[in-house]
Amino acid sequence: MRLLTNLCSFASALALLGGCATIDSTIAVGHEKPIAATHLTAAREVSVETVRTAAATGTDRQGVKKNGFGQDTASIFTEPKPDQIVQQALAAELARAGFNVGKGSPNTILVEIHQFFAEPEVGLFAGDVFAVVDATVSVTLGPGKVKRRFNGIGKVTTLIWADGSYRDAYQLALQDFLGKCVPEIVRLFEAPRTQRDAPGSL
Repeated sequence: MRLLTNLCSFASALALLGGCATIDSTIAVGHEKPIAATHLTAAREVSVETVRTAAATGTDRQGVKKNGFGQDTASIFTEPKPDQIVQQALAAELARAGFNVGKGSPNTILVEIHQFFAEPEVGLFAGDVFAVVDATVSVTLGPGKVKRRFNGIGKVTTLIWADGSYRDAYQLALQDFLGKCVPEIVRLFEAPRTQRDAPGSL
């Protein structure tokens, strides 16, 4: 009897999941997971710009929902859009690191987002929601310019792929991305000019 009850409860949960998985969602994503502090020895001026590459599929979505068979059933959209999410988060972390972030500085940071996406990986009784923030960061510092690609990954294990699981995965991926690129940006600004002008200095 207990087994039958558990199976019925599980079937009900799957039915609920199936219904939710067919409806597009817009998820509010913010930078709520600050990275470990990295500080400049002296304040520096910098401006930040973020752009996105065109979606390869022609569909401007930031994630997908799937059913129990691993088939795409609905789209995930973020609010605000990825370029705004990354720009606001990066500006906040740079400010924490001692930068004065504003417009018009000759020192510029351009972030080109290649992917900002989340999707579930279906398991037998549970699943993982993976999110990725993949972007190239270009820094113009004086006459020199260097760039490097960074990749942030977020993973949330869950029984039901509710919107909150996607939100948490996005935030973890953003935290991972910022935790990799911000210390390198600080290191670049702190390095002697001869060292930062060397190939691969970011």
